[in-house]
Amino acid sequence: MEHGGLRAAIRHCEGLCDPSPLLGALSLLAEPWTVAVVGRVGVGKSTLVSAWSGLPRPIGLGGVTRALEIVETEGMRLLDTPGIDDADAALLGLERVVADADGVVWVTDGLQPWTATERDLASLILVPGRPLWIVVSRVDIVPPDEVPAVLERVTTLSRPLRPRAVVPVDLRSALREGRGAPRLEPPIPGPRRVAAVREAVRQVRAQLDERPAPSSPEEIAGIWAAEVRDAIREIELGVLSGAIAHPTEALAALGGRAQEVLEAVARACAPFPPPDLPCPASPSEPLGRQLLGRLAGIAGATRAVKTEGARWLLEGELVIRDGWPGADELARAVDARARLVASLDAVEANL
Repeated sequence: MEHGGLRAAIRHCEGLCDPSPLLGALSLLAEPWTVAVVGRVGVGKSTLVSAWSGLPRPIGLGGVTRALEIVETEGMRLLDTPGIDDADAALLGLERVVADADGVVWVTDGLQPWTATERDLASLILVPGRPLWIVVSRVDIVPPDEVPAVLERVTTLSRPLRPRAVVPVDLRSALREGRGAPRLEPPIPGPRRVAAVREAVRQVRAQLDERPAPSSPEEIAGIWAAEVRDAIREIELGVLSGAIAHPTEALAALGGRAQEVLEAVARACAPFPPPDLPCPASPSEPLGRQLLGRLAGIAGATRAVKTEGARWLLEGELVIRDGWPGADELARAVDARARLVASLDAVEANL
């Protein structure tokens, strides 16, 4: 994956959450690709590492690598492992090395290709999904007419492990002639690093989930409209049921719902300050007295609620849309969160 996507997500964390998980994932992606070179004693693992790295390594018959050795080369870190002699001891020593590697190169002897011991051990220590290449060494001393059969055997027997390639190599000639070793085409960033990036993204999303997503000014206007309409509907039902029989009572009841409406809007705005919203006129206010002077009875009560409710709704909408200083700040917060979520989605999509 491109590191730029991860860097963009880190930038978008500013002010919203801790970017440490993403920074750790970015650091891991920047590390050289790690390849564990594994195989039986004396099959040419150290020779292969020398050919890859261009660095002189002790080589010889009978196995020369007695402990794990790390060889740095361009864009790659090679883990030269001790040759497999005892399967049980190898299982203990190699399991962790292979688990921490990005890929595995298993060197098998062309004279004794992909033995039962190798197959059993490989099935135990290879991590599912970890890239595997099988290098068949010593093909220079296998009769030429037998080489295809050797490669077919290794390919067939290793098929359950899904190696990316089975490659015949004359390691001594490659090293002597300076031709290097076969090039690997590693999957970038590789399963181990993909898992690390996914976990980092999950942790950042969890931080976001702990903080309620801010509502946009448009959403606040929608909440205001819904709450006011619910209040109007409730008073109208009270009039229809006979519980409210006079316009004065209707206006008073509508005013009684104002605090609930304002609190609902304030909750939706949190942690940002809510707009300074109006309340409906009460019967004692000039606007309320003017309205009551023209209305009477149950029909008047219904008209009073509809008329004053419509005015209350429209005035509040105008405040939210045109007279709310905090609207721009809230819009920026909504946009910042959306950018972070979009960048996290892009990171995962590119894995």
